[in-house]
Amino acid sequence: MNGISAIIITKNEEKNIKRCLQSIDSIVDEIIIIDSGSTDLTKEISLSFKKVSFIYYEWQGYSKAKNYGNSLAKYDWILSIDADEEISSELNKSILSIKKNEDLKFYRFSRLTNYCGKWIKHCHWYPDYQIRLFNKNHAEWVGDSVHEKLHFKDDITVKTINGDCYHYTIYSIEDHLKKVNIYSSIWAKETYSKGKKYNSLLLLTKPLGSFLNSYIIHKGFLDGYYGFIISIISGISRFQRIAKLKNLYKTGNT
Repeated sequence: MNGISAIIITKNEEKNIKRCLQSIDSIVDEIIIIDSGSTDLTKEISLSFKKVSFIYYEWQGYSKAKNYGNSLAKYDWILSIDADEEISSELNKSILSIKKNEDLKFYRFSRLTNYCGKWIKHCHWYPDYQIRLFNKNHAEWVGDSVHEKLHFKDDITVKTINGDCYHYTIYSIEDHLKKVNIYSSIWAKETYSKGKKYNSLLLLTKPLGSFLNSYIIHKGFLDGYYGFIISIISGISRFQRIAKLKNLYKTGNT
């Protein structure tokens, strides 16, 4: 491949962005940051890296922002990375090797999440494979405001490459609960708009199933205290989603 363009979506990421940029600076040929109005030091930190182009884009959802970034990219090959992610040294070497010997259109790698300072290797959170290195002429981002995903324009073969992408997503339990509250509201509104309904019995069975799936089936108990907390909050998230959806049908307030 003749080069790689990194695409990053930001808003108020001053605590994360430097770590992210340092991890990719040696493997990409340009970095395009699509920012939706940061009011902290995200821009100043980003522009301290020579390869960065920092572009304001009015927020219209993740898929549109990422596709806009791809449209600005100088190179066909895209490394899509979040501001709160970091490429490990092993993954760095794998990507450099691909640059020299590229033979496919899509590559995926594992993502390892840091939760309150602990790496989570169970709870259905790992290996959490992500297709993040791809030829933009053969894929585009699609999906709702939260869960964007790649849509492939032709038949694909995906190769798994070695190394983890470190994900610093949750710094406190309070932070986790806030995110669950926000995302459950978004999910409820989107599901309501599609006319989908849930039986009241699922308010009990779905949360319990989510907890057992995370803690028992996916061995969250091996992650100790935080594995238990993650599994509990997984059940809370499921409960909030269904409860908020049912409330929308009762009140009609969106």
